[in-house]
Amino acid sequence: MIADSRHLPLKDQSINCIITSPPYWSLRKYDIPDLIWDGVEGCEHEWGRQLIKKTSNNFNSDFNERYGNASGQRKQEQSSYGEIKQGQFCIRCSAWRGQLGLEPTIDLYLKHLLQIMDECKRVLRDDGSLWVNIGDSYFGDSPVRKSAKEQFDPECQTVLKRTAGGDRRSAASINGLRAKSLCLIPERFAIEMVNLDWILRNKLIWHKPNCMPASVKDRFTVDFEPVFFFVKSRKYWFEQQYDKYTAPLDRWGGDNLVAKGQSSWDQGTGQTTYRDRSMRPNPQGRNRRCVWTMPTQPYPESHFATFPEDLIEPMIRAGCPKGGIVLDPFAGSGTTMRVAEKLNRIGIGFDLAYQNLQNKRMRFVQKELL
Repeated sequence: MIADSRHLPLKDQSINCIITSPPYWSLRKYDIPDLIWDGVEGCEHEWGRQLIKKTSNNFNSDFNERYGNASGQRKQEQSSYGEIKQGQFCIRCSAWRGQLGLEPTIDLYLKHLLQIMDECKRVLRDDGSLWVNIGDSYFGDSPVRKSAKEQFDPECQTVLKRTAGGDRRSAASINGLRAKSLCLIPERFAIEMVNLDWILRNKLIWHKPNCMPASVKDRFTVDFEPVFFFVKSRKYWFEQQYDKYTAPLDRWGGDNLVAKGQSSWDQGTGQTTYRDRSMRPNPQGRNRRCVWTMPTQPYPESHFATFPEDLIEPMIRAGCPKGGIVLDPFAGSGTTMRVAEKLNRIGIGFDLAYQNLQNKRMRFVQKELL
């Protein structure tokens, strides 16, 4: 369904499980309308370029100190850093107009993303779980990738593009990073989520054995992305998942050690009683580990960031009971909803685009189940 994820049309505590992947920072411009963020209600916005200054080297300092409160009031500061061209700010109320992921600073991107996570927290049940796949970015000066329609917007550029003053150091000063450095966005996001009282249960690693080859020669090719598993409370619904045993545990001739009396390894222990021992705690396998090796899944339509269905399935099985509701607030092509329906859960998704792709994929779910 088409909806702004900042205002989900759902009741409080109505969702069992949320699985999503938001737009990554400074990666691409999507074919969706720009939104107005942090504005003052009723303001007749006047858009222009806005001076921005990072006021603290400590990332965990209060967001309101840097960007103002929820009403969008932001402290005006003069800066020698120059102007930021990416997006536009209202010169009356300091609102920003643009797409999530195209903010001129990492902090502003995280602030907007956390606003959406607050809305997710509202609709998520107290015993629910939240799974977020979010990738990192390298701080550089190449333009944001083209949109799905291959239409490049010259205003949509990474923050290191030349500012009005012609000084590339301005962007680095604002973000506190040097060119070619990883931004550590997943880690920054996870820290802020914990600061907002989410409980981080796991950092999962999605290992991509068929990752996109990299042309760089001065670093290693990145073949993984993190997935963060959050919950709201200490007690939550979770169904244990298992990895199959890769080799038989037959050192004693089978799955069980049968007590037949004293054995050589008992000598000197003083042990006089024996019991049968199960050498496999659970015949289903061992508790699932945190590195999930799953290839990316080809998708012929005009969406370049689809989940593989195999990645979503264990999250739904672990985090949502049968008949429960799974939500994806950045539904994209509809993979989360598709897998939820195949697993006998109810899938709900919201996005500002790709409605036709979601409908097209969901039409075939019932046929596959028959």
